[in-house]
Amino acid sequence: MNILNICNSGDVLSGLRIIKIVITIIRIVVPILLIVVLMIHYTKAMHEGEDLSKYNKQAIIKVVSALIIFFIPSIINLVVKIADPNNNTYISCIKSATYENINNAYIEEARDKINVANSSLNRADYNLAQSSANKIKDKSDRDRVNSELSVVNSYISLKERIVALNNNYDKEEAAKLRKEINDVKDEEVKEKLLSLMSGGKPLGLEAGTFERSDYDSEMRYVEVIPEDATTNMPLMIYLHGIWSYASFSENAPNYYITNYVKSGAAYQDEKFILVIPRVVLSQGDANGYVTWKTSQGQEQIRKLRGLIDFLINKYQSNDRKIIITGVSLGGDGTWNMVESYPSLFSAAVPISGCAGGNAVASNYTSTAIIAYHGTGANEDAYKQCVPAIYNKIKGAGGNIQLRVKNGYSHGMMQNVYTENNGEIFKWMLEQEK
Repeated sequence: MNILNICNSGDVLSGLRIIKIVITIIRIVVPILLIVVLMIHYTKAMHEGEDLSKYNKQAIIKVVSALIIFFIPSIINLVVKIADPNNNTYISCIKSATYENINNAYIEEARDKINVANSSLNRADYNLAQSSANKIKDKSDRDRVNSELSVVNSYISLKERIVALNNNYDKEEAAKLRKEINDVKDEEVKEKLLSLMSGGKPLGLEAGTFERSDYDSEMRYVEVIPEDATTNMPLMIYLHGIWSYASFSENAPNYYITNYVKSGAAYQDEKFILVIPRVVLSQGDANGYVTWKTSQGQEQIRKLRGLIDFLINKYQSNDRKIIITGVSLGGDGTWNMVESYPSLFSAAVPISGCAGGNAVASNYTSTAIIAYHGTGANEDAYKQCVPAIYNKIKGAGGNIQLRVKNGYSHGMMQNVYTENNGEIFKWMLEQEK
């Protein structure tokens, strides 16, 4: 619709349309009335035998008046063109005051206000948009705009529920809200809604390192809780190597990663909860190698998934930031968990771990991955398997990086966590589903 700025309002165009109708009625009805009055006078004079010549002057005045009134719009247009030939504002506005243009103007106004409401998530802005939508003349257009409004209304309702949740926290409502927010298709709105929940509520957990068995007596876990832990924090799972499962209670709290996190060094930018599950793997394959591909390994994968769901609920974790990492056999497990549950993890860091020759590359493309292997002693197997799976995932369009640590032996690979002031933690915590 091409109209001047002062005439692009639906209300202005509606007013002009009314003026057009009134002018049309006046320019038709008034001249007719003048002619009718003139004819009545002549008819009466003829019946009474009066001299008709005395009415000629009145007749001329009435006819001229009728013509002037009838041609007033044309006269005004002519005057405007003469006075301002390059900017016929009045003419443009009057011509634009059609049913279709009025309808389109209200549609544009409503959609502009919908965009404002969608950006602000403010109920008052929504009400203004609804008011404009109600003015749309065509029912099918009005229904389409109201459909767009209903989506914005659902976003604002989510925001209002988040505000209510922050005032009166409830774990079940928080979990339900996170699920609904993750279903929001507008990424900008989703980010805004999630940011409103990002502050979380205090979990009331004691800071420190503790061993727990409240999920499964066999799959115990060590948790590292930061100071002032809250809901909606990232959850990081660390899978230990084969050497640790038998003496889990003694060794788990002393892992390199545990000590580093516990010291607070990994909390420089963002806090998270670290959990180290006790994984029981002792069954070998046909070659005698302990692997996650055995029936025992597959059972541990299922149990790990159950534990992660349990922990997400226990800590009311940010389910867009579930991270998994591990070294050696724990690196194998990291690969296997991502492949088994492609949409669960936001980030994965397998260190000196193998995915297996039959890994399905497409199952890794939804997770951001940095894979490590060394070139020193006992790293021969990883020199072969890690680049192979890297190439497969990269070829499938995955978000994956490969980092080779020159001279690092198998036992040195855990140092990755503390290098460069723990930059790998920063990277893991930045990733989101």
